[in-house]
Amino acid sequence: MGNGGQNLGLTASQQGGKMVQYDSKVIQEFAQALYNRAAWVIFVDMAIYGCIGLVAGGITKGTMGAVVGGIIGLVIGFNTGSGKAFQYKLQAQTALCQAKIEQNTSS
Repeated sequence: MGNGGQNLGLTASQQGGKMVQYDSKVIQEFAQALYNRAAWVIFVDMAIYGCIGLVAGGITKGTMGAVVGGIIGLVIGFNTGSGKAFQYKLQAQTALCQAKIEQNTSS
């Protein structure tokens, strides 16, 4: 397709006659992927910010500065990662809620 999967306003007949059907499994997989990402983002942010704090503290204040900078970086990383994780979980829950609404209204 070359356009990132977007139909750019084309009708089903212009796309070869195939209409996309609703599949709740896709939403379940998407939500699981978001939860998996949420589980890792805290660790990754702590590692990144911890390393930055370690290097910055070590450059400016030596060994003790590296330790303090690393700890501060870990705390900052935990806070930023927790915020991102919450956003991922919220997005997953929104998708699951929409799937549940579809399930309840289609019967």
